[in-house]
Amino acid sequence: MMKQHASLLLFLFIPVLITTGCRSRSGDTPPHPSDSAMVITRVETEAVSLAPTITYDITVKNPDPDDWWTTECLNELKLNDLVDMIFEAVYEGKLTPWHYHEERPMTLKEIRQLEKDPEFSRSRIGKVQFIEDWHFNEETLHFQKRVKALMLAYELYDAEGEVRGYKAAFQVFLNP
Repeated sequence: MMKQHASLLLFLFIPVLITTGCRSRSGDTPPHPSDSAMVITRVETEAVSLAPTITYDITVKNPDPDDWWTTECLNELKLNDLVDMIFEAVYEGKLTPWHYHEERPMTLKEIRQLEKDPEFSRSRIGKVQFIEDWHFNEETLHFQKRVKALMLAYELYDAEGEVRGYKAAFQVFLNP
């Protein structure tokens, strides 16, 4: 009889626990990232350098329409805006494009030739390589990433029209 009462109480209590325990209470959830977004202009003096230089590539255009996770992750990226802003800054002389493999400045003539190349299109930019420095402040728990350079890479296709790889367009250095 006691087992039946315990089972009945458990049966009645679990739905209550689930419905009240899973509800978000004020102050329990961290702010949405957009609520706390900021531009890093300088590194906090108390921050510890975790990586004075770290380089990594990120896919910024999903080459596989069936890959819903990558599509979701890139959902809010304004890739065309980023690419256009970089090209505009290059043409205005605000940023110097660098040949990625030859490690030398490129001329505006070379950038114009790149844009005329049938293999290239701004809409084909599919990867960005970042060079950053990372810092962490243990007091404030602020993690700061500062982009030092970025390289734009565009998609190359095979005979079936599938992405077979990426080719560097150029690199720019930021935050001198």
